[in-house]
Amino acid sequence: MESVPQGIERIIEAPHRTVPGNPAGDFLIRALQAVPTEAGQESEYLPSRWAHLVNPTKEKIPTPLNDHGVVDIEATIMAVMDTIDPAYVWSRRSINPHHFQWRADRYSRDTLGPPGLPVQPAQFRNISPLKGHLPRELENWLHKVTEEPPVPSLEVMYYYTEAWQVAKGLYRCTSESVVKQRQAKRRAELLAVDGSVLSDDRSDDLYGDQYFSEAQEKFSRAYDFYLQRLESIPEEFRLVTPDMSPRRISKTVGRMATRGSHLLTRTANRLAA
Repeated sequence: MESVPQGIERIIEAPHRTVPGNPAGDFLIRALQAVPTEAGQESEYLPSRWAHLVNPTKEKIPTPLNDHGVVDIEATIMAVMDTIDPAYVWSRRSINPHHFQWRADRYSRDTLGPPGLPVQPAQFRNISPLKGHLPRELENWLHKVTEEPPVPSLEVMYYYTEAWQVAKGLYRCTSESVVKQRQAKRRAELLAVDGSVLSDDRSDDLYGDQYFSEAQEKFSRAYDFYLQRLESIPEEFRLVTPDMSPRRISKTVGRMATRGSHLLTRTANRLAA
């Protein structure tokens, strides 16, 4: 993998609160929080026994997978919901982070894979598109009633991880560029109102212009760097495409927080019915 161009590391690696995280299931949680808790529930950590439509001690349902052998999150949630009586009211207490690729001990922290495709399985498991926040009751029931999902191939894990890193990098470059543009505009507006902050021998804002110009140049270089990495990812794994405008890439990555929300909406409607 190519190294990051010099001078861009801080832009790429610095923490940014604008990057979406913990995407899967957030829409469902918001709906669950609006549902009243059923009186007399046996436990807030597992659905009441009368509502069980399957006996998890005797049978488990397979975890739905996509074509790459990775957990299909929305399909998994729907499948789990189908094992409980629709009349049951789920507990909305204790929201927990959940990794849909479980168990943790099956995903090595060592760097594996053939030359040119290095991947840490634990890092793959931890990427935002494969995580979510679920009510503990739903999470516990999911673990109890579904079969443990298989570990994908090293190649799949590499491309999933790389696709997310590239999409996130492009998102950050675009977001930070917009922030700098707004700062430059605001600075110009303030100087137009009171130019006395500039020294007497200067009638323009050369320092500010140079600062913002250099910042935009760094963002542009970082953006091109990630576009080059994107070209090396097979199309079926890409989260964004090279022909997308920066604005569209930003919106696309931002919407990953609610990807598949139409399915989650249907689930939430069932819960609230």
